[in-house]
Amino acid sequence: MPFRLTKRSCKRQCKRSYLTAKHAYNTEQMNNYVSYDFFKKVDDGSKLGKFFNIVFDKICVSRILFSPKFYEREEKENVRIRATSSIHFYELCLGELYLHSVITGLNRWKEILSEYNGEFQGRWKYYALSKRMDAIRRYGGEDGDYNPDGSIREGVDNARLSCYTVVNDLVSSDYRDIFTDSRPENLFHFARQIVTGESMSITDMFKSCFGKKLPTYRMEGGQMVEIRFSEELLMRIERENSACLVANTLLAVCNRISELVDTVKSLDRYQDNGKFLSAILPSDIDKLFNMEVEPLAIFDPAKHYQS
Repeated sequence: MPFRLTKRSCKRQCKRSYLTAKHAYNTEQMNNYVSYDFFKKVDDGSKLGKFFNIVFDKICVSRILFSPKFYEREEKENVRIRATSSIHFYELCLGELYLHSVITGLNRWKEILSEYNGEFQGRWKYYALSKRMDAIRRYGGEDGDYNPDGSIREGVDNARLSCYTVVNDLVSSDYRDIFTDSRPENLFHFARQIVTGESMSITDMFKSCFGKKLPTYRMEGGQMVEIRFSEELLMRIERENSACLVANTLLAVCNRISELVDTVKSLDRYQDNGKFLSAILPSDIDKLFNMEVEPLAIFDPAKHYQS
């Protein structure tokens, strides 16, 4: 199902984000993030990895402005600004974690599928039985996993193999994973910061703080020439168009991953699911790494988003 953004879903997400960020701020769980101001770049040479690093470049100004070191120094007495900044910083940190988890998660999927379709010949029971035996040997099992002589029972019903199936390894039901659990609406505020950050400029901030326009210059014919207002406006429009495209593309990547996760969840874990696991899913993973996605039409450069 395509992603649909509604005012109600935004309000719900804002409320959840606020409560979570408020709790994190009050209990000092954000302290781990105080020591750095910049995003850790994605160490991946794919088009997707390079795109994520472009996202970090476009959002770094917001990261600095909302970092605890910045707003606690500038707004020590303004509790409201501190609380709002902590919410934005929390969303930025979650977005950073998500982007890194996408690269890790997609590579993990590729490894699982390669092993499943290669060593285990695309047979779900062969895979699950082998993974069960490995797990019991490594970590031990329950009483029902052993024969009276202490050897591992081999003949078990499907229910005992559920958590060892390839479907469960792809999308586990045993724990929460930011890679498989995130939806575009969870990433919306992070994406909005891309657009907001690119709409800000040094001259805007200088004028806001000091009430005066900061002149900017460019090199022309070996001379420093002041940039005219019309040129500044064109550059701003270009930045905002680029930011909207990046934000919409980011949401499209998240939406496509969500669709794949939902499809995996719908599979019968006690079947081989040969066509999907051997052809469709590997192909879709490659398409994501190659950035073969259509941007969603969420952020429109011709309109200013109203929260």
